Amino acid sequence: MQALLRTAAAAAALTLAAGAHAVVAAPFYESASFVDESVANGDYYIDATRFLGAGFTVSQAEAVSAIGGNFTQYGDGNNIFGAIVKLDGNGGLQGQLSANVVAEAVFTPTGGDQSVALNTVLQPGQYAVVFGSGLFGTTGSSGLVAGQAAIGSPSFLQYDGSGVSAFTGDTLRVTVNAVSAVPEPASALLFATGAMALGLLRRRRA
Repeated sequence: MQALLRTAAAAAALTLAAGAHAVVAAPFYESASFVDESVANGDYYIDATRFLGAGFTVSQAEAVSAIGGNFTQYGDGNNIFGAIVKLDGNGGLQGQLSANVVAEAVFTPTGGDQSVALNTVLQPGQYAVVFGSGLFGTTGSSGLVAGQAAIGSPSFLQYDGSGVSAFTGDTLRVTVNAVSAVPEPASALLFATGAMALGLLRRRRA
Protein backbone atom coordinates (compact mmCIF):
# COMPACT_ATOMS: atom_id res chain seq x y z
CA MET A 1 0.00 0.00 0.00
CA GLN A 2 2.79 2.38 0.91
CA ALA A 3 4.50 1.66 -2.39
CA LEU A 4 1.29 2.54 -4.26
CA LEU A 5 0.92 5.76 -2.30
CA ARG A 6 4.53 6.70 -3.00
CA THR A 7 4.01 6.06 -6.75
CA ALA A 8 0.96 8.31 -6.82
CA ALA A 9 2.79 11.00 -4.90
CA ALA A 10 5.74 10.84 -7.27
CA ALA A 11 3.40 11.09 -10.26
CA ALA A 12 1.83 14.22 -8.79
CA ALA A 13 5.25 15.77 -8.28
CA LEU A 14 6.19 15.00 -11.88
CA THR A 15 2.94 16.55 -13.09
CA LEU A 16 3.70 19.76 -11.21
CA ALA A 17 7.31 19.80 -12.39
CA ALA A 18 6.30 19.28 -16.01
CA GLY A 19 3.67 22.00 -15.73
CA ALA A 20 1.24 19.99 -17.87
CA HIS A 21 -1.31 22.49 -19.17
CA ALA A 22 -3.74 22.92 -22.01
CA VAL A 23 -3.58 26.35 -23.61
CA VAL A 24 -7.08 27.68 -24.19
CA ALA A 25 -7.92 30.69 -26.35
CA ALA A 26 -11.00 32.55 -25.19
CA PRO A 27 -12.57 35.91 -26.02
CA PHE A 28 -10.91 38.59 -23.94
CA TYR A 29 -12.92 41.36 -25.62
CA GLU A 30 -16.03 41.24 -27.82
CA SER A 31 -17.78 44.42 -28.86
CA ALA A 32 -20.89 42.53 -29.99
CA SER A 33 -22.25 39.08 -30.64
CA PHE A 34 -22.59 37.79 -34.19
CA VAL A 35 -25.49 38.77 -36.45
CA ASP A 36 -25.44 37.26 -39.94
CA GLU A 37 -24.96 39.66 -42.84
CA SER A 38 -28.12 38.38 -44.51
CA VAL A 39 -30.24 40.01 -41.78
CA ALA A 40 -27.91 42.82 -40.71
CA ASN A 41 -28.66 45.22 -43.57
CA GLY A 42 -25.27 46.18 -44.94
CA ASP A 43 -21.74 46.88 -43.83
CA TYR A 44 -19.27 49.73 -43.29
CA TYR A 45 -16.33 49.86 -45.65
CA ILE A 46 -12.69 49.35 -44.71
CA ASP A 47 -9.95 50.48 -47.10
CA ALA A 48 -6.88 52.72 -47.24
CA THR A 49 -8.97 55.83 -46.49
CA ARG A 50 -10.83 54.54 -43.44
CA PHE A 51 -9.94 52.06 -40.72
CA LEU A 52 -12.60 50.80 -38.31
CA GLY A 53 -12.38 49.17 -34.90
CA ALA A 54 -13.14 49.43 -31.22
CA GLY A 55 -11.34 50.53 -28.08
CA PHE A 56 -10.85 48.35 -25.02
CA THR A 57 -9.06 48.45 -21.68
CA VAL A 58 -6.51 45.98 -20.33
CA SER A 59 -6.39 45.85 -16.53
CA GLN A 60 -3.72 43.14 -16.22
CA ALA A 61 -1.22 41.64 -18.66
CA GLU A 62 -2.96 39.60 -21.36
CA ALA A 63 -1.38 37.19 -23.85
CA VAL A 64 -3.32 37.88 -27.04
CA SER A 65 -3.62 35.05 -29.57
CA ALA A 66 -6.00 36.40 -32.24
CA ILE A 67 -8.16 39.30 -33.36
CA GLY A 68 -11.22 39.18 -35.55
CA GLY A 69 -14.63 40.45 -36.51
CA ASN A 70 -17.71 39.90 -38.66
CA PHE A 71 -16.59 40.80 -42.18
CA THR A 72 -18.71 41.32 -45.27
CA GLN A 73 -18.59 38.70 -48.00
CA TYR A 74 -18.39 41.49 -50.60
CA GLY A 75 -14.75 42.53 -50.25
CA ASP A 76 -12.48 42.79 -53.27
CA GLY A 77 -10.61 39.57 -52.48
CA ASN A 78 -7.34 41.28 -51.61
CA ASN A 79 -5.66 41.45 -48.23
CA ILE A 80 -6.26 43.89 -45.38
CA PHE A 81 -4.59 44.28 -42.00
CA GLY A 82 -5.75 43.93 -38.43
CA ALA A 83 -3.78 45.70 -35.72
CA ILE A 84 -3.77 46.39 -32.03
CA VAL A 85 -2.98 50.04 -31.40
CA LYS A 86 -1.93 51.70 -28.14
CA LEU A 87 -4.17 54.62 -27.23
CA ASP A 88 -3.35 57.49 -24.91
CA GLY A 89 -5.13 58.08 -21.61
CA ASN A 90 -7.94 59.95 -23.38
CA GLY A 91 -8.64 57.22 -25.93
CA GLY A 92 -6.79 59.08 -28.69
CA LEU A 93 -3.49 58.74 -30.51
CA GLN A 94 -0.18 60.48 -30.14
CA GLY A 95 0.96 60.85 -33.76
CA GLN A 96 0.12 58.58 -36.67
CA LEU A 97 -1.69 55.30 -36.16
CA SER A 98 1.21 53.31 -37.66
CA ALA A 99 3.55 54.70 -34.98
CA ASN A 100 1.32 53.29 -32.23
CA VAL A 101 0.80 49.76 -33.57
CA VAL A 102 1.69 47.11 -30.99
CA ALA A 103 1.16 44.12 -33.28
CA GLU A 104 -0.38 43.52 -36.70
CA ALA A 105 -1.46 40.69 -38.99
CA VAL A 106 -2.25 40.60 -42.72
CA PHE A 107 -5.08 38.43 -44.01
CA THR A 108 -7.76 38.11 -46.69
CA PRO A 109 -11.30 38.54 -45.35
CA THR A 110 -13.66 35.92 -46.75
CA GLY A 111 -16.88 36.96 -45.03
CA GLY A 112 -18.59 36.06 -41.78
CA ASP A 113 -17.04 35.67 -38.36
CA GLN A 114 -13.32 35.44 -39.01
CA SER A 115 -10.19 35.70 -36.89
CA VAL A 116 -6.49 35.92 -37.61
CA ALA A 117 -3.61 34.86 -35.37
CA LEU A 118 -1.81 37.71 -33.67
CA ASN A 119 0.53 36.95 -30.80
CA THR A 120 1.51 39.67 -28.38
CA VAL A 121 1.38 40.48 -24.68
CA LEU A 122 -0.56 43.59 -23.73
CA GLN A 123 0.34 45.43 -20.57
CA PRO A 124 -2.32 47.38 -18.65
CA GLY A 125 -3.59 50.38 -20.60
CA GLN A 126 -5.99 51.50 -23.31
CA TYR A 127 -5.90 49.92 -26.76
CA ALA A 128 -7.92 49.59 -29.93
CA VAL A 129 -8.24 46.78 -32.43
CA VAL A 130 -8.58 48.21 -35.93
CA PHE A 131 -8.92 46.87 -39.47
CA GLY A 132 -7.91 48.69 -42.63
CA SER A 133 -5.73 48.71 -45.73
CA GLY A 134 -2.78 50.60 -47.18
CA LEU A 135 -0.34 49.69 -44.39
CA PHE A 136 1.94 46.63 -44.03
CA GLY A 137 1.74 45.93 -47.77
CA THR A 138 -2.05 45.56 -47.88
CA THR A 139 -4.09 46.74 -50.86
CA GLY A 140 -7.58 45.33 -50.35
CA SER A 141 -10.94 46.57 -49.16
CA SER A 142 -13.66 44.97 -47.12
CA GLY A 143 -16.22 45.94 -44.51
CA LEU A 144 -17.46 45.21 -41.02
CA VAL A 145 -21.06 44.03 -41.01
CA ALA A 146 -23.64 46.43 -39.59
CA GLY A 147 -26.32 45.77 -36.98
CA GLN A 148 -24.46 43.50 -34.57
CA ALA A 149 -25.81 42.83 -31.06
CA ALA A 150 -23.81 45.02 -28.66
CA ILE A 151 -22.14 43.49 -25.62
CA GLY A 152 -21.95 46.06 -22.85
CA SER A 153 -21.22 49.59 -24.06
CA PRO A 154 -18.64 49.22 -26.84
CA SER A 155 -16.61 52.22 -27.96
CA PHE A 156 -16.17 52.19 -31.74
CA LEU A 157 -13.70 54.35 -33.59
CA GLN A 158 -12.53 55.20 -37.08
CA TYR A 159 -9.25 56.53 -38.44
CA ASP A 160 -9.08 58.50 -41.67
CA GLY A 161 -5.37 59.32 -41.78
CA SER A 162 -5.63 62.53 -39.83
CA GLY A 163 -6.70 61.10 -36.49
CA VAL A 164 -9.07 58.94 -34.49
CA SER A 165 -12.71 59.86 -34.10
CA ALA A 166 -15.70 58.10 -32.61
CA PHE A 167 -17.79 55.91 -34.88
CA THR A 168 -21.36 56.15 -33.65
CA GLY A 169 -23.40 55.13 -36.69
CA ASP A 170 -23.92 51.46 -35.85
CA THR A 171 -22.78 48.43 -33.87
CA LEU A 172 -19.85 46.41 -35.23
CA ARG A 173 -18.38 43.12 -34.08
CA VAL A 174 -14.67 42.97 -33.33
CA THR A 175 -12.96 40.47 -31.07
CA VAL A 176 -9.70 39.96 -29.20
CA ASN A 177 -8.78 36.47 -27.98
CA ALA A 178 -6.33 35.83 -25.17
CA VAL A 179 -4.73 32.58 -24.06
CA SER A 180 -4.84 31.11 -20.59
CA ALA A 181 -3.22 27.94 -19.25
CA VAL A 182 -5.51 25.52 -17.44
CA PRO A 183 -4.74 22.04 -16.11
CA GLU A 184 -5.57 19.25 -18.52
CA PRO A 185 -8.33 16.98 -17.10
CA ALA A 186 -5.99 13.99 -16.84
CA SER A 187 -3.30 16.12 -15.20
CA ALA A 188 -5.78 17.61 -12.76
CA LEU A 189 -6.97 14.12 -11.76
CA LEU A 190 -3.40 12.89 -11.37
CA PHE A 191 -2.51 15.89 -9.24
CA ALA A 192 -5.56 15.37 -7.03
CA THR A 193 -4.69 11.68 -6.59
CA GLY A 194 -1.11 12.54 -5.74
CA ALA A 195 -2.14 15.21 -3.28
CA MET A 196 -4.36 12.68 -1.50
CA ALA A 197 -1.51 10.21 -1.44
CA LEU A 198 0.83 12.76 0.08
CA GLY A 199 -1.74 13.52 2.74
CA LEU A 200 -2.16 9.84 3.61
CA LEU A 201 1.60 9.31 3.80
CA ARG A 202 1.96 12.25 6.19
CA ARG A 203 -0.91 10.94 8.35
CA ARG A 204 0.60 7.43 8.55
CA ARG A 205 3.96 8.87 9.61
CA ALA A 206 2.45 11.05 12.34
